[in-house]
Amino acid sequence: HPTHPFSIEDVAQTVADKLIRRHPHVFADVKVSSSDEVLENWEALKALEKGRTSAVDGVPIAQPALTLVTKLLYRAEKNRLALELPTEITTPIAPTEEAVGDVLLATIAWATSQGVDPEGALRKVSRALIAQISEIESKTNS
Repeated sequence: HPTHPFSIEDVAQTVADKLIRRHPHVFADVKVSSSDEVLENWEALKALEKGRTSAVDGVPIAQPALTLVTKLLYRAEKNRLALELPTEITTPIAPTEEAVGDVLLATIAWATSQGVDPEGALRKVSRALIAQISEIESKTNS
């Protein structure tokens, strides 16, 4: 920024300071017994630095819905929040936005609970869909 110039050294120092602050088990006398404890400490320090008081603080609401829901489910789980989620993945009789949303939410929640990244899974099948469309087009254009 023209009125607040900074150098690459400033950027490097800021990153180094953040790493040191968020890794007291490496750079200070904090003792941890597991990688889970390291992650918990890191998240707590990050929340404190950013002044977050809610699991949803800092989650960009304008991001794509699949990414948003995945992030919200992650934050809820990380904060041990017991959500009431739709549990059945069935085709709704009346395809309203709410019914379809419930099916999508249930599917995303199920995928994440099984350790599957829903964005990655959908991206993978989209590539297969592209290949299928291309194949059909090549047959009809021949």
